Amino acid sequence: MSALATLGVTTCWTGISFDFVYGQAHTQRPILTFLAGYGIAWLGLLPLLRAEVFGRAPRIGWILGVALLARLILLPSELIQENDVYRYVLDGQVVLAGENPYRYAPEELALQTYHPLADDLQQPEARQVLERISYPGIPTVYPPLAQVAFASAAWWSGWDWRGQRQLFLLCDLATIFLLWKLLSVLGGPAQALVFYAWNPLVLKEIANSAHLDALVALAVLGAVSALICADRYGRQNRPSSGPESAWQALFVMAAAACLAGAALAKLYPLILIPCFLAWLKQREGWHAPGVFAGTLAVFLVVGYFPFWDVGLDVLFSGLRRYASEWRMNEGLFSLLALLPFDPRTTAAVLIGSFAVLRPLLSAPERAADWIQRMQEVLLLWFLLLPAAFPWYALPLAALAVLRPFTVISRTTWVLSGMASVYYLSFYVDYHELDRNWWHGARLLEYAVILGCSAGFLYRSRSHRADLRGVQNAAD
Repeated sequence: MSALATLGVTTCWTGISFDFVYGQAHTQRPILTFLAGYGIAWLGLLPLLRAEVFGRAPRIGWILGVALLARLILLPSELIQENDVYRYVLDGQVVLAGENPYRYAPEELALQTYHPLADDLQQPEARQVLERISYPGIPTVYPPLAQVAFASAAWWSGWDWRGQRQLFLLCDLATIFLLWKLLSVLGGPAQALVFYAWNPLVLKEIANSAHLDALVALAVLGAVSALICADRYGRQNRPSSGPESAWQALFVMAAAACLAGAALAKLYPLILIPCFLAWLKQREGWHAPGVFAGTLAVFLVVGYFPFWDVGLDVLFSGLRRYASEWRMNEGLFSLLALLPFDPRTTAAVLIGSFAVLRPLLSAPERAADWIQRMQEVLLLWFLLLPAAFPWYALPLAALAVLRPFTVISRTTWVLSGMASVYYLSFYVDYHELDRNWWHGARLLEYAVILGCSAGFLYRSRSHRADLRGVQNAAD
C-alpha cells in the first residue's frame, strides 16, 4: 500500500504541476490537492516507524524500484511553488561566460551592455529566467561548489532549468546508493532505506523542485562514509606508521574534503565540524583531528579563491542580507523573538554552543553515537532557523535512515511530513485570508513536531526503565 500511495501521489503531482504556471492564476492553483497527496504519501510510511511493523517492510529491490519509478514519474513535471532553480540557471551561465557570479545582482546584470552574456540575455529563454528570479536586486548567496554545479548543468542544458533538476536528481540517486552501502557497513536493516527513498519531502524538493540541498546531503554522507572507512581500516590494521597509516590519513582527508564540499555548496554543514573532530579525537587521538581541520581549511580557501577578485564585502553581500533579513516558516525562533535580545544573535549562540558542547561533553564512542550527535545538531539548527525552508532538512532526512528507530530519527520523519505546512502560506496569501490562519498552521506544524518528539522520548525512557526493572528482578 505504501508503494501504491507513493506512485499514485507522484503521478498526481506531475498531473497537477501544469496548473502551477509562473505568475498566473494564483487562486486556481491546486495547493490543497498537492498537500493532500503529500499527507497520503507521508502517512503511508508512518506505520513502518514501529519496529514490529517494520519487519514486514518491502524488500530492498522493491524499495529501489519504486524509488526510481517515482522519480521518473516526476521528471517531466513542472515546478510546484518553487523558483530557486532560475537563480541556479543564471549563476551557471555567468560562470560559463567566465565572469564572477557574485559581482552583479540579476537586475544589475541585465543593464551591463558589455557583459559577455549581454546578447544572450536578450533571447526569450534567458529573459524568462531573469524575470522569474526572486529578489533580483540581491546578488547570489550560493557558495563556490554550488556555482560549479550550476555551471555543469547549464553546460548541457543551456537556459533550460531542467538540466539543474537532472543534475540534482543524479545526486539524489547517488545518496540512495550511498545510504544502502552505509546500512550494510553499519549493520542496519537495508529496508530502512525506504525512509529516504520514498520520503515525500525528498521527492518534492529534489525530483520536482530541484533544490541544491541534494548535493549537500550527498557530500555530508560522503564525509560520514570516509570516516567510517578510516575507522574500520584503523581497527583492522592498527597502523602506527608506514603505508597503512598513510592510507588511514587519506580517508580522514577525504572526509574533510567531502565536508568542505558540503559547506561550499551551502554553508550550514560547517556546524558539524565539532562532531567530526570529537569523533576523530575519541578514536584516533589528536593527530587525526589536526589533519582533518587542516584539510578542511585548505579546501574552503581554495574553493573561494577563484571568486575573491570582487573582494570579501561583495563576495558575501547577498549572504549577509539573507542572514539578516529573511524570516519564513520559523519555529522556535518565534519564541526567541519575544526575548529582549536580538533573536538572530541568540539563535546563532545557541546553535554554536550546542554544536561545540554536545559532542565534547558526551564524546561518541560508536559510529551510531556520532551520527546521532550530528542529527541532534542539525535538528536544533533547523528548529532555531529564522527561515526554515523544508528542503533544508534533506541532509537530516538522509542521516535518519542510518538509525531509523531512535527518538531523533522518528522526530525527523515527523518533521519531514509537517514541513509541508510551509506551502499553506502561499494558499493564505493567494486567497487573502487572515494571517492568523498562517500563524495557526505554523503553530500546528511545530507543535506536532515537538509534541511527537517529547512522546518518543518519554516512551524510550519508559522502555529503558522497564528493561532495568526486569534486569534487577532477575539479579
